[in-house]
Amino acid sequence: MTEELTCVGYIDASDGSYHFFVTDRLGNVRVVANAGGGAEQVNHYDPYGGTLSISSVPDTSGNSYKWGGKEWDKSLYCYDFGARLYDPSDLRWGTMDPLCEKYYSLSPYAYCANNPMRFVDPSGMWEWDATGNLRWQQYDNIQTLADFLEIPFVDARAIVFRNTPDFSGMNEGYIIKRENLWTEYREEKKNVVSNTLQAVWHYYFGKGAVADVGDKSTEELINSPKFQSELESIQGHVNNGKVEVDMTKRTYHIGNTTVLYDIEEMNNGRRAVFRMFGIDSFSDPNVLMERIRGYHRSDGLGPHYELGGDPYHYGMRTRTYYFGF
Repeated sequence: MTEELTCVGYIDASDGSYHFFVTDRLGNVRVVANAGGGAEQVNHYDPYGGTLSISSVPDTSGNSYKWGGKEWDKSLYCYDFGARLYDPSDLRWGTMDPLCEKYYSLSPYAYCANNPMRFVDPSGMWEWDATGNLRWQQYDNIQTLADFLEIPFVDARAIVFRNTPDFSGMNEGYIIKRENLWTEYREEKKNVVSNTLQAVWHYYFGKGAVADVGDKSTEELINSPKFQSELESIQGHVNNGKVEVDMTKRTYHIGNTTVLYDIEEMNNGRRAVFRMFGIDSFSDPNVLMERIRGYHRSDGLGPHYELGGDPYHYGMRTRTYYFGF
């Protein structure tokens, strides 16, 4: 059977039929279903990738992508991980780990530091070290980093560039520091208010359009002690949460802001997704004085100046940090 893989399964090239993978949290293909939802293959595995013959569903699919989502080679009795072949009967790779000298306590042929219930190694390459950095192994590149972190290639390239601006030293043993393992997106890219003066100008002439707070304010928020303390504390946690930061002395027109975050599991670690400024709007810097003088009037999102203006929301910025289990 000739298979053409898709992001959710494969297409049988012989008849054009679609087949879908049902996977668990580690990426193991547990069920192969046809277009009608019927099970064509059911797989059960031991922790190290060996198959368990306990399914009553006959295998009618011929699918060879199984444990870890990797192709099973019947002739070699190994899974093809690209960089190396893995033998589930011996519980090890067919070749030595190129960084084995850095881990004398582990066998150079061990899989996932001998803990496959907690870790996976989808490519046989990138790995987390004890301090949360990522280490480049043999045959690694920016694309394998993108695959490892489950991000687009352009984001992986940005991470590497942030870590090494001239892309030097990118070979076996190269380390990406944990503080550089993040990606960022912003909701609004046209209207930028980088300081309070620009924020006030946009209030008068922006006609209520959503505005971005700019890179400076974003970095001030992220570098604040409260944000950094929260970021450090969630490394070992699994709960979602929020952190409140008073930006008044840093970015006056933002004032107090609440950052919401979610902790998400990945195949090769975890990520924390921080959503910033999405529930904030422009506030009149002179609101207290206006109330004292009796000029203040409320209008939806925020207070007006005496001469009038259009309150507006700030566009949300999302920053995602990546770290090991």
